[in-house]
Amino acid sequence: NKILLDLAECSYEALTQLSFPTFIVPEEMEKVAGYFNRAINGEICNFDTEIKSRKGNIRNLNVTHLPIISNREVIGVYLIAKDITARKQDEINIREAQQQYQELFELNPLPQFVYGYDDLYIKNANLAAMAHYGYSKAEFLSMTIMDIRPVEDIPKVQQLLKEKFRRGMYHRGLFRHLNRNGDVMDMQVSGTLILFEGKEAILAICFDVTEMRRAQKALHASEQRFRVLVQEGSDMIGIVSIDGTYRYVNQTTKKVLGIPPEHFIGRNPVEFNHEADMKRI
Repeated sequence: NKILLDLAECSYEALTQLSFPTFIVPEEMEKVAGYFNRAINGEICNFDTEIKSRKGNIRNLNVTHLPIISNREVIGVYLIAKDITARKQDEINIREAQQQYQELFELNPLPQFVYGYDDLYIKNANLAAMAHYGYSKAEFLSMTIMDIRPVEDIPKVQQLLKEKFRRGMYHRGLFRHLNRNGDVMDMQVSGTLILFEGKEAILAICFDVTEMRRAQKALHASEQRFRVLVQEGSDMIGIVSIDGTYRYVNQTTKKVLGIPPEHFIGRNPVEFNHEADMKRI
């Protein structure tokens, strides 16, 4: 029929001079011959194979061999072939997409989790999560996300989970997590709703900001000490740049000298010394 002519990519006259094995790719020949032998022994067979058209194009076929029986003897084999090239390509694309997702998930340098939207059990954790938190994959899969939270933070997480997550939208927040040793880590977490193994789940991507927050707190404490010691101190304090001019003068100059700090900025300290002291300076 026309479908077979389209698959073979040749004329009816040429096709009638050829046998089906002519189109089978060499690496499939043994398998196809095996199914054919089973068919001539009276067995109905169904299998997938590849053929090469007369123009050299590869096609994927689903083939059924039906024995033609007359007087209890097989006198031939009826062949039904269905072109499944598009379906096979779709399967390849799906496998490749799954592989790409798996690699992006597993090899991401940031810790990532997939946990059930309803039961909160961790369904998957990547290599970075295992290294950062100190748990194995098997251990993670026996835990819920509450097991990596300080007890006092659980109500906050429960409240957040009451919000309706939607696919394509990320919910971001700062949370405290616990590693295997019980150390508290400040984690910036982004989560979104996904389908995992046919069920709704949350993909959570975590970024450890513990050191950054410690540095911010240290900087804030340093600024506070500077303010107490310099800005609010009883001594007159100034900061002079390498060119010898004032860059900063505290408010005490106004209290002691009656001169506002901004009057000194950009000027050399020598300008404010008494003439009698110039030689000594």
